[in-house]
Amino acid sequence: MLDNKTIILDIGYIEDTSNNHSELCPKDFKFNIKVIKLIKKILELNGVNVVLAQPLNFDKISLKDKIALEKEVKANGFISIQINKNLNNKFDD
Repeated sequence: MLDNKTIILDIGYIEDTSNNHSELCPKDFKFNIKVIKLIKKILELNGVNVVLAQPLNFDKISLKDKIALEKEVKANGFISIQINKNLNNKFDD
């Protein structure tokens, strides 16, 4: 079903709003990185081209770049999979 497809894997991040301000929580990326590496490996072994939407270093994530990437993904018909530890998986065609 996914042969010769390109999938953009987008690792979700979690916001810490406990101090009334949003911050990225780097410690929560450990779970997502393990999951994304496993999914990437499985997909590649099944002939799917996998592109990471953002690097595995999450010190700085540009919202502008993320929005631009999402527009490009939708325009080119790629499949975007967002995985977030505390949210349901989100699959967009």
